[in-house]
Amino acid sequence: MLNCGDGGTDPSELIDDTDFSIELAFINHGTPSQDSALIAAADRWMSIVQGDLGDVDFSSTPVAANTCGEGVQNPEVSGTVDDLRIFIDIRPLDGPAGTLGQAGFCQIRSSSHLPVLGFMSFDSDDLGPIEQSGDFGALALHEMGHVLGVGTLWPDSDTLLVNPSLPSR
Repeated sequence: MLNCGDGGTDPSELIDDTDFSIELAFINHGTPSQDSALIAAADRWMSIVQGDLGDVDFSSTPVAANTCGEGVQNPEVSGTVDDLRIFIDIRPLDGPAGTLGQAGFCQIRSSSHLPVLGFMSFDSDDLGPIEQSGDFGALALHEMGHVLGVGTLWPDSDTLLVNPSLPSR
C-alpha cells in the first residue's frame, strides 16, 4: 500500500490526525505518471475535504478479499482505516474506446454513512491516449469523487442547486 505523497512510509508518521486522509492501495500499478496523477488527485481531495473521520477497525469483522468492486481483487481488510482507503486497479476492462474508469465505495461507516473503503478501476487499454492528452489527472479526480460519494451517495442530486448561493448571470 502507498500512502499519498510518499513512497510507503508509515502513515502515522505523515498524517496529522486532524486532517482527512486518503490511502491508495495499488492492486495493479499504472505507469509512474499515472500513479503520480492518482496521488495528486488524492492530495487534491484531501485539501478540499475538511476534518477527520474516526478510524474504522476491521480487526473483529474483516472485509473479505475480492468484494470491493466488480472484478477488483482487493486483499482482505482486517486492520484500521483512517479515513478512506481506495483500492486502485489498472487492468483491461472492456477493450479500447469503451469504459475509461469506474469507481465507487464498497464499505460505509455505520454512524455517518460515509465511505471508508472504495475502489477505482481504470481500463489499461484506454489509458495511453488519455495520458498523452493530459486528461488522466482529471479522470482520476473525477473517479475519486465517486468514491467519496459525489454522485453515488446523494439520492436527490437533481435538487442540489434548487437554491444556488450565487446569483444567476
